[in-house]
Amino acid sequence: MAVLHNKSTAVQVLRDSCAGIVLSFDGEAGIGSIEKEFDIFFTSFLQFAESFNKDSINQKIFEQYSAFTVTKKLATLLNEALQKPNE
Repeated sequence: MAVLHNKSTAVQVLRDSCAGIVLSFDGEAGIGSIEKEFDIFFTSFLQFAESFNKDSINQKIFEQYSAFTVTKKLATLLNEALQKPNE
């Protein structure tokens, strides 16, 4: 269960992976929607939790955030930066 800003990358990760449910809001202007929607959201969470099966989580979604993948991307970008001539 998470309450997150619409623009947070975690919103889509949680939804696509089926690892949890999200109540998203649109920044400061949308804070009121949290209070309005929380009862329904919490009921949905209870249903989700009751039938939750960890085996149903799409683990592949998380691979792009693994230490290995992030380090590989960083190393690639550093190599590219070192190969560019000084400007």
